Amino acid sequence: RDTQEFRDVPKTHWAFLDIAEAADPLNEPDPPPDELPNGIRVGSTVRVNAETGLNIRKAPVDGAVITAVVNGTLLTVTDISQNPWLGVRTASGITGYSHADYLVKYTGGGNTSQTGTLSHSTLSLRQYASALLDVKVDNGVSSMKWVSSNEAVAKVGYAINYNSKEQSAVVYAGGQGTAVLSLRNSSGKELASCTVTVTGPQAVRSAYGEGNIVPLNQEFDLVAVTDTSRDEVRFDITGGPASGSYTSSAYTEESAVSKHGLPTNTVRVFRRTVKFSMAGVYTLRVYSARNALQYFTIPLGYLLGGFLVDGVFEPLTASLRPNNLLIRLLGGGKGSGAALLFLLLWLLGLLTCLLFRKDRHIWALESERRDGRDSI
Repeated sequence: RDTQEFRDVPKTHWAFLDIAEAADPLNEPDPPPDELPNGIRVGSTVRVNAETGLNIRKAPVDGAVITAVVNGTLLTVTDISQNPWLGVRTASGITGYSHADYLVKYTGGGNTSQTGTLSHSTLSLRQYASALLDVKVDNGVSSMKWVSSNEAVAKVGYAINYNSKEQSAVVYAGGQGTAVLSLRNSSGKELASCTVTVTGPQAVRSAYGEGNIVPLNQEFDLVAVTDTSRDEVRFDITGGPASGSYTSSAYTEESAVSKHGLPTNTVRVFRRTVKFSMAGVYTLRVYSARNALQYFTIPLGYLLGGFLVDGVFEPLTASLRPNNLLIRLLGGGKGSGAALLFLLLWLLGLLTCLLFRKDRHIWALESERRDGRDSI
């Protein structure tokens, strides 16, 4: 029953046509070629031929972009069955698909090396400052990336691409030290580098008078902008018909959030209200201080502490009996005088805090903006 024979059916009968069609061999897809017409096969080396660079996708046509490679990059072909999309592998091992229209078989000729130059090979910046680093490469600058040896010291915050060969990179100095910024292509090759040395922050970032032209005897503000480590500024008149010096420890903190991923910029704005009673052009120099009172008293504290330890407290502990409470707590030999000094400082600090913790005048200083006014 599996085989039927139609021996006596005339050729004009309708069944002949059906039998003839049924007897035709089925059409099967051709096996994928071992080699494309342009000579590319699995294992071939191809060169990217796209001035603006070429995407490598996770899958043909509309696959997600894995990475991008610059013009002239060499790739290894891993699959040709999806032609015109070719499976490729980068030198760093990234695999995906790219369109064959932008790939040519590499035969060893042509210039596939990339070079890049920077406007500066070294930069010296103050902490929190930024600088512009101009870049020139052969091609494909948009697919390149910046790498910092220490992002806490310096890094490229963002870059502006003008075309496929030119870029300006904004370097941000975040902390003191030295870092190397490297410009690398999509294969990880370093094309150029810049060594950035970051020193301490500027004492005063900017200073100005609110109003370049001020009427006589009219109050106006002298303004100084510093980082958040400064707690006092001084304005000195160094030129003009009068002289004077003004200090201010009252400030407000202002912050600006970067749109390009840089750290939030927080500054202290100091103001001092003054008025000039003599006409003329004034030149002022501005200074800032950080923990001024603390730093001033440290040397005095060392001198006084040494005198108290050697001349007062150690002789005192030496004169006490062994069963005395202080001797039991602190000992009676070398170092007992210093221990007694630290104990007294702790007690003095504790009593001071307890004594003034409810003083309304001290708490008022926390919210006071400024109230000092001077005139010449």
